[in-house]
Amino acid sequence: MPGVRSIVSGVDVVAEEYDKLVSCGAADALWSEWDSDWEHGANWQVIPVYASKELASKRLGSEYAWEAMILPLSMIWPSTWALIFDNFDPSEVELAAFSRLRGNQELVEHSHDNPGHKIFHMGIDIPEGDIGLSHSSGEHTWEARGDWVVFDDNENHRAWNKTDKDRVVFYMDLKDGKGVSNLRPVE
Repeated sequence: MPGVRSIVSGVDVVAEEYDKLVSCGAADALWSEWDSDWEHGANWQVIPVYASKELASKRLGSEYAWEAMILPLSMIWPSTWALIFDNFDPSEVELAAFSRLRGNQELVEHSHDNPGHKIFHMGIDIPEGDIGLSHSSGEHTWEARGDWVVFDDNENHRAWNKTDKDRVVFYMDLKDGKGVSNLRPVE
């Protein structure tokens, strides 16, 4: 499958659905803290687009009905879902979400217990200024919608947003690094 390059090519599809949610005011109510193996706090939040059954069960409890979460998400994000699952088998995707780092905030250096996974970020709402991500392969600064990076979140990484506005990226946690094996290291 073509993998993340097809997601990058479809940035306008993903951004259009996100912008539609923001313009009607619905995004404000959907931002949530996503439980993790590291406490991100309220400075980093997500709006889920898709979560694997295993991840939803782990984060929300085994009694939680995965289908009850997935059905509304598929209706909110139909074009984004089509883009994801035309390019990835569902078994390859742990989480797809919009990730927000609040203005004038920093996520300190940390790592996760996520063996074999790769993390994909693609800029959606990128204010002008000093915004970036430092990871084991280097440093990535955000400049525009569609900028992207893939990194290993098992290794130390940190993020910062030194602007007065929120930074939003489209985030995918890819099991076993599927769809990213042919990418050059990010500089």
